[in-house]
Amino acid sequence: MARVLLVDDEPTILHILATLLGKKGYDVVSVPDGEAARERLRAEEFDLMLSDLEMVPVDGMQLLKLVRKIRPNMPTIIMTGHATTGTVAQALKLGAFDYAAKPLKLDELFAAVRKALEHRENLAGQADPAQQTAPEHFLDELVAVGPAMQDTCELVRKVAPTDTDVLVWGEPGTGKRLVAQAIHRNSRRGDGPVLTLACTGRDAPAAAKTLFGEGPAPGDAGLLEQANGGTIVCAEIQELPPETQIELTRALQERAARRVGTTNERSIDVRLIATGSADPLVLLAEKILAEPLFHRLNAVPIAIEPLRRRRLDVLPLFYHLLRHEIPPDNTLPALAPDAKSIVEAYAWPGNVAELVDTVRYAVKGLEGDTITWQNLPLRMVTAKERKLALPKTAKPAEHRARLAKQYLESKRDEIL
Repeated sequence: MARVLLVDDEPTILHILATLLGKKGYDVVSVPDGEAARERLRAEEFDLMLSDLEMVPVDGMQLLKLVRKIRPNMPTIIMTGHATTGTVAQALKLGAFDYAAKPLKLDELFAAVRKALEHRENLAGQADPAQQTAPEHFLDELVAVGPAMQDTCELVRKVAPTDTDVLVWGEPGTGKRLVAQAIHRNSRRGDGPVLTLACTGRDAPAAAKTLFGEGPAPGDAGLLEQANGGTIVCAEIQELPPETQIELTRALQERAARRVGTTNERSIDVRLIATGSADPLVLLAEKILAEPLFHRLNAVPIAIEPLRRRRLDVLPLFYHLLRHEIPPDNTLPALAPDAKSIVEAYAWPGNVAELVDTVRYAVKGLEGDTITWQNLPLRMVTAKERKLALPKTAKPAEHRARLAKQYLESKRDEIL
């Protein structure tokens, strides 16, 4: 039974939440202020803290700082009646797992409680606490430790409940698909279908048939009809032919679609999430993105920074991906100092997609419970003006050392 510390200086809210959480099977300890919570945190173990933000003399932010110091693996959900972007961002940076705006939506709050406790269970199997280089913040499968990705997640949280169409753009491999999924799952359409159209390589007729369907029979429906009540994701929207972009924009505006070769229009209720690999302003200037579609999508553009500009996210992402590759009952491997220095220094030109492949490569060749430099792809063991990060005690086989030296010589001027 999970133990929950509930903190709120409003007696009514405290009583209601304690009662409802208790009925859901949680062991709830409720306290009326931050001072009492601070004493209980220092004296007892809890699996989760659910705390109000605005309290005196000890507020929710002060409790977050204490939790970060003495209970770094315990998730916290902050409740606030004054949820501004600044306060939410500050709470997340201090280690809050999630926040709930007052007046509380109980279904959403209890869903956040379940996710937070699942997150704690995932962390419980870690044998090496030193792997927690920074408090991890999650939104579905998105990991955000650095400010750039935290800002992205905050924007996702804000836009997801709306019906606004969204453009997610960034370099290949940055995680646009995961952001699109997070928007859908956290929207009112989260239980509805989410269908993806890969726009690359489609001419106008083929794209129109896929989107709008062809023919009058029920089985002739296109993606816009099939996704009714849900979301359609157009991947690499800039590859969609301009005339199809115009047709798609019209259908979204009029909430109606006409199948190819027919005259009847059918009602649709679909949200569009488009992804792209270039700045939408550049695509508009180069007439690659049709102006009507640009204006519809540019209301909420979400830019994802490349991984080389998100240094604080690299190691937490590495460990997060590692958990997915290791069976739940197995101990999570440690990352040796030599391997850690290489992972941190590498520029990740392939972004998160390359990091995924790297983790899989490391696990596949792992012998023992520690990932060393020898478990990493050879391209990573060098960078410009930098020698191999080998521990002094390492004695690699001669052929391995020779291969590494040859690679260094061949890539001497390459900037990784």
